[in-house]
Amino acid sequence: MQLHIPTMFITIILFCLTQAVIMGCGAWRNDRDGLRTAAIGLCIHAAGFVLLVSRGMIPDVLSVVGGNALIAFSASVFGDAVRTFLCLAPRRQLYWGPPVLLAVAAACLMGDIQTRTILVNAIYFLQYLLIALDLLRQKWDFPRTGRNMMLSGLLIALAVMIWRAAAALFTPGDVAIYLQSTPVQVWSGLVSLVAQILVPSGFVMMAKERSDERLVLAAKKDGLTGCWTRGHIEEAARQEMERLVRYGHPVSLIMIDLDHFKDINDHHGHAAGDAILAGFADIARTSLRTPDILGRWGGEEFVVILPASGLAEAVSVAERIRTNLERHLFPGDLRATASLGVASCLSTDDWASWLARADDALYRAKAGGRNGVKVEDVEFGYAPLAGGQKNVLQLSWRADYETGQDLVDRQHQTLFGLANGLLKALADGDGTADIRALAVSLLAEAEAHFRDEERILRQGDYDLFDRHRERHTYLLGRARNIYNRFVEGRIDETDFGHYFVWELVVQHVLVEDRRAFGAAAPLRTESPARH
Repeated sequence: MQLHIPTMFITIILFCLTQAVIMGCGAWRNDRDGLRTAAIGLCIHAAGFVLLVSRGMIPDVLSVVGGNALIAFSASVFGDAVRTFLCLAPRRQLYWGPPVLLAVAAACLMGDIQTRTILVNAIYFLQYLLIALDLLRQKWDFPRTGRNMMLSGLLIALAVMIWRAAAALFTPGDVAIYLQSTPVQVWSGLVSLVAQILVPSGFVMMAKERSDERLVLAAKKDGLTGCWTRGHIEEAARQEMERLVRYGHPVSLIMIDLDHFKDINDHHGHAAGDAILAGFADIARTSLRTPDILGRWGGEEFVVILPASGLAEAVSVAERIRTNLERHLFPGDLRATASLGVASCLSTDDWASWLARADDALYRAKAGGRNGVKVEDVEFGYAPLAGGQKNVLQLSWRADYETGQDLVDRQHQTLFGLANGLLKALADGDGTADIRALAVSLLAEAEAHFRDEERILRQGDYDLFDRHRERHTYLLGRARNIYNRFVEGRIDETDFGHYFVWELVVQHVLVEDRRAFGAAAPLRTESPARH
């Protein structure tokens, strides 16, 4: 293929200048994304090619030394632009080093084109390699199409540099005359043109992708507190609920309401109220793990989604948030407290039912004097483990849990006792065999209880009897599946214990059974005969 090399170089020059104008117009006043610096680098790159294509019209020293030094300098500037985009400190020691080294070496090797070509391409190679490594090492939280386009161009350029250095080493005649249309010169020039298109175009796309992601993020974040908005919270909740159903990973919800917030606005002004809202968000964030999701639900209400957390962990987090807020002194010597409601998601929940239970717990926290944590109608306490080294959460039975059916209530209390035994075994780190034995006993008791319960409800002409029986079938089937996965080592003790204690026992007893016996026709009380 016979192509005119100077014409190809002029094409590269025009493309560099066009891209520089595009980048510069979009970011001349604000170089946050490095586009302005990249535009300057492209202009320098174009200037280097102007000197190279002028070979024979200007002194060779100026063309060879100046052209190659400018191209090396443009790579330094472009690398600085990439590091600006990535929010990395510039490599000042490598900013001037390569172009100065290349200029000195090229001047000393004017009579040795073979060595000069190898050295020039080696320096270019190292510069481009550093840019590629910066792009690869960075953690990306937005689409990578632009980055991948840039990397493709850089890899092509690196391949061309290896090719030209190898040609200089093994077939020096192909690069002896720079503007001669040899196969090496033609093909390396064409491939370089492709790289020249991909790299700056990828940079522009990369900046656009991050800008788009920032806009999406801004729409999902509350401007005052930096918390996620309601829409994002609902989306995250649905994702976590799907994980619960699919993998058995528990997820809990905390609803938070700042106490007497209206009084703060009325007596101290909205600026003070805003400071407390923003300050509370910071306090809550320091009390949470990285995967936890903090959102502003509206006004002075916040929500927290706790992935892979059962009620015990959620209560601990809620109490930590409450305590940290209570101790905090806001500007103007103001203090604030909060009421918190905690609910753990059921595998049969939808978002509305899960949220309603957390909201009900929040209501009870406010009705109980505020500045407290309440769980979805579950009474619990703490009991010391053997040795007294730590306390373990234990379920407490209350009279208002009773359904009025002696047999059912006694079975419920037995299930609570077995669940407490399982909680202790899990907290004490008992062997898997002991935990499995307790789970088998609990499962057998639940199965017998469900049979008795269905017989009693059928007598009471309960309208939703079929639905309640299906719920029993689902719970037992899922319990066996969770148990088998635990035995196989596919889920951990936290996920295993959460299902058996909180969903199979607590939430079914306190939610489903209370609803069922409250809605059924008056039933004859049965004695607690053993089954």
